[in-house]
Amino acid sequence: SNGGYALGKLVQGNDLNFYGTTYFWGTYGLGVVFRCRTNGALNTLVTFNTNNGAFPPGGLVCTRDDNLYGTTYEGGTNNLGTVFRMQTNGTLTTLGDVQRHEWSQSQSRACAWSRWKLLRHYALRRDEQPRNRV
Repeated sequence: SNGGYALGKLVQGNDLNFYGTTYFWGTYGLGVVFRCRTNGALNTLVTFNTNNGAFPPGGLVCTRDDNLYGTTYEGGTNNLGTVFRMQTNGTLTTLGDVQRHEWSQSQSRACAWSRWKLLRHYALRRDEQPRNRV
């Protein structure tokens, strides 16, 4: 399944394809990362499986080196979510697991802001600048 409930904005990679996430469905029902090619073809690149995260709540950030960064709401070591980097070929690397002190108020603005700060930290830690082409 290609997933369902794409909650975040699409981002455009250097390859001109569009990338995004869905909150539900996919092989395990936990969301996917997908690519939409300029010819309209849709491909699932990553299916979340709890170990690599679950339920990505928003879109992705694309950096100058064309890596995509995102977060998940659950899954990972503590089942509190992950921060991940994905290459445009679908190779996903978990950069960190959300710790309890980083996720203190379930489903609040404070939590969303905490996740955004974590994402920005990982995406920009090599002095990369985010691109927002869409």
